[in-house]
This record gives sequence, structure tokens and C-alpha cells, in this order.
Amino acid sequence: MPDQASKIVTLLGSLCEGSYNAMVKAITTQIRQVTKRITKSRVKFIKKSKL
Repeated sequence: MPDQASKIVTLLGSLCEGSYNAMVKAITTQIRQVTKRITKSRVKFIKKSKL
């Protein structure tokens, strides 16, 4: 029985870790996209202000 319990615990742990990693990846990609957009608009703004 303890073997089964530890198996379940490790399975749950790996699942949580996997979802956590996926969440972090999603968040970082979102942040990257947002910063890309911001830098693009900033470049446009700088170009406009120079003209």
C-alpha cells in the first residue's frame, strides 16, 4: 500500500510541476508578446516625434 501511495504522490507532484512549468511558459510568452508590442509602438512614437 505505501508503494501505491508514493506512486500516486509522485504522479501528482509531476503533474503539478508540469502544469506549473506550462503556466510559467504561457506567462513568459505573453509578457514577451506584450513587450514586443510596446517596443513597436514606442519605435513608431519616437519616429513620429523626430519628424
